[in-house]
Amino acid sequence: AYLFATGGEKSAGDYAHITKVVFSNTVETVGKYAFYHCYDLKEVQMDSGLTTIGSYAFGYDTSLSTVSWGKNLANIYGYAFVGDIALKKLELPGKVTNINEYAFSGCTGLTSIDLPASVLSLGNCAFKNCTNVSSITINSDIGDANEYSSTNGWVDGAGNRYYIDYSVFYNIGTNVDSLTVTFGDGVTNVPAYLFATGGEKSAGDYAHITKVVIPSTVTEIGKYAFYNCYNLTEIVYNGDQDSWDTISIGENNTSLTDITPTFGTYEPEPTVPPTPAPTETPELPPSDVRGDMDGDGKLTVMDAVIILRLVALDEG
Repeated sequence: AYLFATGGEKSAGDYAHITKVVFSNTVETVGKYAFYHCYDLKEVQMDSGLTTIGSYAFGYDTSLSTVSWGKNLANIYGYAFVGDIALKKLELPGKVTNINEYAFSGCTGLTSIDLPASVLSLGNCAFKNCTNVSSITINSDIGDANEYSSTNGWVDGAGNRYYIDYSVFYNIGTNVDSLTVTFGDGVTNVPAYLFATGGEKSAGDYAHITKVVIPSTVTEIGKYAFYNCYNLTEIVYNGDQDSWDTISIGENNTSLTDITPTFGTYEPEPTVPPTPAPTETPELPPSDVRGDMDGDGKLTVMDAVIILRLVALDEG
């Protein structure tokens, strides 16, 4: 813990100027605050021994853009990558089970989040203020017994329980035109309060989801799951009307229930490869001598080389 941590601002310049971190397979845990405020850190390479990343371990490492995740990583504690604005995509390995509160909050560079089937719990505000995310894929049934969770909310000192201002995806996708949430095949439950927020639309800090893709395996959508998702206009259900009607949808999901789903399999738009630029035939100087390709007024070996090159271009 705290190995390379500093408390100052980047402008002060007195932080640890580390640019790359490589972990051997003997490292099992990155302690809390270990690389906190390592502003120049750009790349982290994890190995198979790593299972746990502690609180604030890479917090506010604002240059961190490349993370090679260890295949056995299981636990990401609170605020572990908070404020890491250079991260672009999040594709976690298949053994991650817990992503705690505010783990990736404020990662404004993120454009996509892909959660593996191993994920069992998401802490409150785990992806809060990830304002440029346009794609979220959830491949597991998320449920958590912690009080700071998407399903159980937050309890204050007086015993009052709060949900809607502490959702996992609070204020996500604010800066993009569209945000698609896809639940993977095999998911059966969408937990309560998952995308809920408590503010008015004018505040702009809700989950800016525009499309939801739901597999036919889903049997329950918890209360408030899509509460105040003001931009939601499209639902794709990978099943038929009869199956849709059997889903138990909890209260305060009008953002979802007011929309008539499109039934059938959702196929993402294919990526069209760019058309290669045409090969241009080189312009050659004119000549009065037949077969004179280089314009020197006589036939030489170089003329034969140029002719062969032209033939090769035509055949290519």
